[in-house]
Amino acid sequence: VTNTKIACLGGGSLYFPRVLADLALEEELAGS
Repeated sequence: VTNTKIACLGGGSLYFPRVLADLALEEELAGS
């Protein structure tokens, strides 16, 4: 279970910045 948790956290940390970048890009497109 611990290994799975670490794997999920590791994948999430790689994925999270991309989600934030996508949200920022969407806001920029919507604002322009």
